[in-house]
Amino acid sequence: MTDVSARPLAVTDPDEPALAGSMAPGRTLPAGHVLVVMVVAFALSALFNSQRFVHAAETMPLGWQRTALLGVARPVDSLARFLHTDRPRRRVDQALGRIAHDSDNGGAFEPPTSVLPTVSPSPGASASASPEPVATFRDATAAAPLTLFVTGDSMIEFMGPRLIKRGEETKALTGSSEVKYGTGLVRDDVLAWPDQARRQMAKHRPEAVIVMMGGNDGQGFTLRGGRVVREGTPEWKAEYQRRAAITMAAFGENGTRHVYWVGMPIAKSDRLTAIYREINAALAAAAASVPRVTYVDIWDDFASDGRYTDFVGGELVRARDGIHLNREGSTRLMHKLFAILDEDWKLTT
Repeated sequence: MTDVSARPLAVTDPDEPALAGSMAPGRTLPAGHVLVVMVVAFALSALFNSQRFVHAAETMPLGWQRTALLGVARPVDSLARFLHTDRPRRRVDQALGRIAHDSDNGGAFEPPTSVLPTVSPSPGASASASPEPVATFRDATAAAPLTLFVTGDSMIEFMGPRLIKRGEETKALTGSSEVKYGTGLVRDDVLAWPDQARRQMAKHRPEAVIVMMGGNDGQGFTLRGGRVVREGTPEWKAEYQRRAAITMAAFGENGTRHVYWVGMPIAKSDRLTAIYREINAALAAAAASVPRVTYVDIWDDFASDGRYTDFVGGELVRARDGIHLNREGSTRLMHKLFAILDEDWKLTT
């Protein structure tokens, strides 16, 4: 047996350089190497997620930061498409039912200069500002339930699923909801809602639709040719009304289904409050021009003496951003919408 203790111990000279290919324990990479690794990792991430990179830039408010980021994101996306590095992410998005947010929307809102008649109801107008529907409502039953689809931007995130669940408890309603974050009627370069509406209706074939969006619409339009229409101006309101009417018609498919379009609640910001008033007036006017569209005003439901409030009935109903409804507020809105559906479709009688 070999006497291990008889072997000489290896002594390392602290001043002797390490052998090539070896690294002392705990040794770190030079700062330059770390920077290179980070740049390479970012480049690979951008190539594999180029579409999301572009989408993140497109959803930014108009300004030099958005322009600068798009100046990088779009060439990266073009390179990713050429190299096909974006295919795995696109396949995942398709499998999960996500819609691509391509900047070329096919001109869903063209031409941009047409104007619809202007109607300016007060924010507390009646829930139904539309004309008499082309077709009457029916009594929904367990044997023939109402099929409902709820969609829009993040404003419906909590409300949509809760409304579907509440309706399904009656056995006279079935349906689903779908959120498209960071979208609206202003930024058709992010998502063209008329095209999106047609895709959703072709897929789900509902009998009724509830739509709510506008939280991202407190900004100017950029029309084709690059001309910017500042938010809150008469031209902006007319264009918003026109786009709303086009989108409502796309959801309703020429009056073959009923559309409920929910207005925006009052905002904490005075600037957004003024814009949301204009949005709601435009939505009510658009609803009045499209068959089988009901405009649902919720302004007074989340205001106190005409002013913004975080609390209604002693409950905190607003999110910290002063725009969205929190879970309690969404539940309150759900009950309001369910009551409207129940009155129209007799879900509980």
